This record gives sequence, C-alpha cells and structure tokens, in this order.
Amino acid sequence: MSNIKFYIKTPSIFWMFFLLAISFLSFGIFLIYQFLQEPAFKNLVAWITAFITFIGVILTGLFSIKNSIKQHTISYWLNVRTSDSYTTSLKIINNFGKRTPILNKEIIDSDHFQQEIEPHLLHILNQLEFCAVCLRTGDFDECILKNAMAGILEKNFEFSQSYITELRKKNNRVSLFEHIEVLNSRWSSQPNIYI
Repeated sequence: MSNIKFYIKTPSIFWMFFLLAISFLSFGIFLIYQFLQEPAFKNLVAWITAFITFIGVILTGLFSIKNSIKQHTISYWLNVRTSDSYTTSLKIINNFGKRTPILNKEIIDSDHFQQEIEPHLLHILNQLEFCAVCLRTGDFDECILKNAMAGILEKNFEFSQSYITELRKKNNRVSLFEHIEVLNSRWSSQPNIYI
C-alpha cells in the first residue's frame, strides 16, 4: 500500500481560519492593553464595529469557498456521470465484470482483455484517480463524493487490484493509481459521512 497521507485542506481555507484565529487573539490583546491603559475605553464602539465587520468578511469568505467547492464537486460528478465515454466504459467493464468478478494475470495477459477491455478500465481508473487527487488537495467535497461514489470506487478497485499491481510492475512505478488505493482504504475504514 502507498505511503501517501490523505488529506490536506485547501490552503485558502487554512489561511482563512488562521487569519480568523489571529484576529481574535490580537483583538483580545488589544482589549486587555486598552483596559490596562484606560479603563474608560475611548472609541471602544468604533473598534468593536470594525472588528465585527472584519470577522464578518472572513466568515463570508469561508462560507463562499466551502459552497464553491461543493458546487464544483457536484458539477464535475454530473459531467462525468453523463459523459458518453464514461458511461460506455462503465457498461463494458460491468458486463465484463459479470463474467469475471476479479481480474487475474491470465485474464490480464489475454489479447481480448488488452484490446477490448483495458482502454475502458484505464478510462474509469483515471477518472477515479482524478477524483481522489482532487479530494486529497481539498478541491472536491469529500462528503458529497463519498456518498455518491464509495461503492463505485470499492467495486472497481477490488475488480482491478491485480491489474494495478501488474501495471505497477510493468512500468516500474509504485505510484500508479496510489490515490485510488489510499482513498478506498480510507473510505472502507470510515463510517458513512452525511454532514
């Protein structure tokens, strides 16, 4: 199994939370300093108003980023699921999977598999790998994708696990489809996410 570590958040969300925390801390220090200097607090209302406005802007930005990530995830998944090439590949792999629930070396080495099945399997695996990469970097919403595609990921990974192993040996690259592997492991060990 790969040693990459999931998951990181988008840098913009991290920095927004960091900025929010620093703002609270600095305003608290400012209030303590003002109280020690002048217990009467001149212009306190103006400072509190500016601080509340600043916090409102940060929170609005956080919610906008979160909502845009969710919308981007939904748009991407709808485009993939309605794509002719993806649905064709999925049908071919599902039909092949009914006869062969799990790939083995003998099937992988057959001419029929390499000419008729492999291009479609690679298409599906590449789509799943792209989703896993986008989840890792925080560009997609994990809750939405887990509820939409956890079964698809698990089924396709189990079906093609020996194929991925052979592909890694053939290309001498252990990193091929590593994100799918780690994501499958993560989702199978976690309870369902509905929030």
